[in-house]
Amino acid sequence: MRTRRLLAGAVALLAVVIAGCGSSSSEIGSGALVMASYQPYTGPDAAYGPEGTALCSFAAYEINSGGGVMGHKFQCEAFDSTGDPADALPVANRMLANTTNLIMVYGPTQSAQRAVEPVLNQEKIVHFPDSGDPAYDHQTSPYFIRNGPSDSLAGTAIAAYTANHAGYKHVAIAFTNEEAAQTVVPALKETFAKLGGTFTSEQTLAPGQTSYRTEISHILASHPEAIVTEMDPQTAATFFSEELELNGGELLPTITTSAALDSNWVGGVAKAIGPEQFMQKIVAVASNTPTEGPGYEEYLQALKKAPNNIPERENYAADPYAQLGYDGLVCGALAMLEANSLESEKWAPYVPKVINGEKGAIVVHTFPEGKKAIEAGKTVRWSGAAGLVTLNKYNNSSTPFTGYKWNGKGNGVASLEPTGGEVSSKELEEAGGA
Repeated sequence: MRTRRLLAGAVALLAVVIAGCGSSSSEIGSGALVMASYQPYTGPDAAYGPEGTALCSFAAYEINSGGGVMGHKFQCEAFDSTGDPADALPVANRMLANTTNLIMVYGPTQSAQRAVEPVLNQEKIVHFPDSGDPAYDHQTSPYFIRNGPSDSLAGTAIAAYTANHAGYKHVAIAFTNEEAAQTVVPALKETFAKLGGTFTSEQTLAPGQTSYRTEISHILASHPEAIVTEMDPQTAATFFSEELELNGGELLPTITTSAALDSNWVGGVAKAIGPEQFMQKIVAVASNTPTEGPGYEEYLQALKKAPNNIPERENYAADPYAQLGYDGLVCGALAMLEANSLESEKWAPYVPKVINGEKGAIVVHTFPEGKKAIEAGKTVRWSGAAGLVTLNKYNNSSTPFTGYKWNGKGNGVASLEPTGGEVSSKELEEAGGA
């Protein structure tokens, strides 16, 4: 899902832009290898672009500080997909045609994915989509690596958490009408019903309205135990403020998707409803993404030391999408080392092996550590900024989920604390989501 946040920071394209004729990854020449941030830098989802620029810079620094791959350094280039499917494909075609030594892509987002996915696969470009589109839950391309959760998996996890861990069996749902929010809903509804739950009210919200009193009144009249939702920060601030007014100064227990895992959402909503209600009543259910451990500490070092103009880089210290994107790109570089090749046909199959680990693999937390192990003839499993991640046979994440509450010590994921309710991989599988 990618409607979940608007990260702060001006749009900043990376400084170095490679000119020249395009080449497939089987025709890599001398010079730096390019990792592309193919994200919307303009349009309604323009906040995703700076995030792609930042995480790519962190990954390039991590790889280059460890000596690069087969004599090559890495650098990043930004491409504005605009978030409009009509523009997305021409931009992708220009990226493929005009970028020398293009080796990997971070993206596309959901707004561009269906337009450009066939082209990326045809050109054998390894890419790490930050889209949760369930249409790719059973895809078979070796060049597609989604190490973040599908929206269908997220919907299953939220339903399991709500029914099994929070103990709510009669809830209202309120999701915005944006595609990336709505793709969570089918799996949520199916799984919740399977677990014995019922929906007292189902509301679809147009984002950015000045009032949601009608929808809130319908929800309150249905007497739910809780509300399950995904809203953007502006919509959430308005909705919850009005809910407080209409419900005697109390929020209903509220379970959100990972839409709530960013500083703008936390800061804006907490300001609108007050920290006490926020901390007591709102839980975010998200895939496990640590903010501790050696892999995370290495990520923080890359965040601090990476060159290029990265406005407000501290915002990405506990950003799960930045963490997962960074991990994906570093795993790609390690896969090249394991395959001893820069030809994508040869190294792409090694990316899931680096992420999942094969029998006898040693766990590594930094690129230099992984490179040293591979050069010594060992296989590795990556545990980086987002910790250990597991891919299924369709190159989709099947990592467990956890419920988080805010501790009031700041904005963003760094101020979250687990509620103790982990939806395990086994539970996801039994619920039909893995």
